[in-house]
Amino acid sequence: MKWMKIPRALRDIIEVLLQHKMPWADRKMVACALCRMKWKLNVKPYVPTTVVGLAGRSVELCNDAASQFILKEVWLDKVYEPMVHLQPTSILDLGANQGIAGLYFVQRFESLKRLVMYEPADNCFQLLCGNLPEAEKYREAVGVQEGTLRLVSGGVVNSRVRDQGEGLEVPVVSMRSLLSVSWDLVKMDIEGAEWKVLADLSLTPEWLGRVKYWMIEFHQLEVGAEFRSQIFEAFASQGYKNRLQGDVVHFYHENL
Repeated sequence: MKWMKIPRALRDIIEVLLQHKMPWADRKMVACALCRMKWKLNVKPYVPTTVVGLAGRSVELCNDAASQFILKEVWLDKVYEPMVHLQPTSILDLGANQGIAGLYFVQRFESLKRLVMYEPADNCFQLLCGNLPEAEKYREAVGVQEGTLRLVSGGVVNSRVRDQGEGLEVPVVSMRSLLSVSWDLVKMDIEGAEWKVLADLSLTPEWLGRVKYWMIEFHQLEVGAEFRSQIFEAFASQGYKNRLQGDVVHFYHENL
């Protein structure tokens, strides 16, 4: 047992319990999940996953610090809480990971009828399938064009795609094909690939307008600097406001 890590673990649990803006049931749920994950992470022999209670069901998550961060980001910091009243019937989740955000959407939106999720990393995808059996799930990356890309691991739950070099070859679905239908909400967390995808869409901004509400996490800001103005101006041209919530930028219309 790594006793030196326990004080920090306790601080995390106490922080959750003291979040008075959250309903007590949510605080208890997140605190219990974190407690179990932290305990499992520090016992030997190491177990790669652990089962926790989340959104009224038992779910299996990767046993690592990154999963704990995602759990707190989604359920405690509420980075995917809409800025305006929103009752989506369709959600497209790009970079679905293990389904932590998807579970939040399922609990948050009673109006939800269709949840479509894309996740290229096999370990996360397998957990996603078990955690959200009711969703439509695809083990594909998202890019500008159909084809394949190389998936490079950035840790247990963080992987990036690139055009060439080492890495596992994964199929790619084009963003434009996904926007052949309209969506009430698109959540995008694709580890740096968002810059090229959105820069391509911004060349024809009308594509962006096929989504009522976007939630996008931008990565590798030094890479995307050349695209930032182009992307934000394209959203503005379609009447979107934008606001930062944690690490997630929300693009939305004030009157939905």
